[in-house]
Amino acid sequence: MVESLQSSERELESRVKERTGELKLLNARLETLSATDGLTGLANRRHFDEVLDTEWRRSLRSGQSIAVGILDVDWFKKYNDHYGHLSGDDCLKHVAKVLATHFPARRPGRPVWGEEFAFIMCGTEGTHALTMSQRLCQALEKLDWKHAQSSFGHITASVGVASVIPRKTPPRWHCSKRG
Repeated sequence: MVESLQSSERELESRVKERTGELKLLNARLETLSATDGLTGLANRRHFDEVLDTEWRRSLRSGQSIAVGILDVDWFKKYNDHYGHLSGDDCLKHVAKVLATHFPARRPGRPVWGEEFAFIMCGTEGTHALTMSQRLCQALEKLDWKHAQSSFGHITASVGVASVIPRKTPPRWHCSKRG
């Protein structure tokens, strides 16, 4: 009888261990899904906010600069209206691939999507952030993704970047608009 109980206990412990492992895998998948956009595979806004907060605090401690960029697909509404939303989704997926090559998932500043995309560049001052942003725009132009409603005939993007060395007092962001 004792042997039977011990055998049952070992079997039960084995099942619990197996189920615990499965649960850990499922939780990891759920966490990934909750931080990832289903269309583009990029991080979502909630994840971006978390990473920005973490990286801001890290930059504050280290005294290094942090840059944030926002990339907007030019005339995207016109693109969607002309080609349809499925083509618009396809276009965003291709834009996301270009961004993912410039900001691999292993880096903390991976981009988030929308019609606009945002990204974080840790340890990056303004000049370098601007250069990286220009490279993004050039990479998108190289896609040569047809856009009949654009005066360029293909998808283009506009990017704005801001770089700052964090201080304990919040920064005063200055925006300028070129006409």
